[in-house]
Amino acid sequence: MTFSMHVPTAIKQRICKGDYINPSLLLNGAVELSDYANSSSILVLNNSRLENRPTECKDDIGTIEQWTDAFIIKMDVYLSANPHKTHELLHYSYTIRECATNQEGIFWNNMINSSEHVRRSCCHPGRQ
Repeated sequence: MTFSMHVPTAIKQRICKGDYINPSLLLNGAVELSDYANSSSILVLNNSRLENRPTECKDDIGTIEQWTDAFIIKMDVYLSANPHKTHELLHYSYTIRECATNQEGIFWNNMINSSEHVRRSCCHPGRQ
């Protein structure tokens, strides 16, 4: 049994490639994740073309405990394809938890839910 057993293959593939996945999405159950993985939005672009894009999850992580749960799930998936990143991700997790301990409230919430911060650092801690 793994921590990411409930995550659909389509989402696992994106995580393994290093694509951005909103961490709060991973806290959903199997049914919600499956619905998310199988749904998309149709957008009309400026040139009047239709484009099919994946649905976005815009939920925020509220606590360090939620972030840790989501990060463990993400690590479980990511490390299956990138085992050489184990030490780097554990160090990143430790750093984020230390920051949350020392910096509470608005700073913590803004830092962890900042799209730019998360996109640059999740699964790529060295690219900050």
